[in-house]
Amino acid sequence: MEQQINQLLQTFLWLVITSLAGFLTHKVWPMLTNKLKSQHNAKIIQAEDMALNFAKNIVAPLAVDATLGNATKRKMAVQKLVAKLYSVGIELPEASVLAIVERAYQLYKANGGDIHKLDTTGQSNSNQQVVRVTTDDSNNQGQNSNVQGAPANPYEHQGSEK
Repeated sequence: MEQQINQLLQTFLWLVITSLAGFLTHKVWPMLTNKLKSQHNAKIIQAEDMALNFAKNIVAPLAVDATLGNATKRKMAVQKLVAKLYSVGIELPEASVLAIVERAYQLYKANGGDIHKLDTTGQSNSNQQVVRVTTDDSNNQGQNSNVQGAPANPYEHQGSEK
């Protein structure tokens, strides 16, 4: 009788261990691996954001340097960015660094930098249109004719008609 009880307990224990192992491998293990992957991806995104901020500060001075060619500027920007990232302990693939430098330059151009290259032809600008952008608001007094007002509310007077 005692041997049957031990055998029954042993069978029950193996059933519990097998069920627990199945649960861990099918539910817990994938959840842990996904969590680790998402943390790794978050670290990469954070490193790329930091690299983009560094690249913005590196690209602007190089973009206005008329003594360098575009290829030289790009090469110097990549070298400076890799050195800066190395100094803070970040390693990114070369393709990522190149893309980040290019993105920083495109953002620089989109924000108004490097719109016109220097005119080295020596020709007169008399036939070209000159656009001047000012930041003072003395003539406009806060009124911008390009800004639309708030949209009309079709239900505005509905409550007062009753």
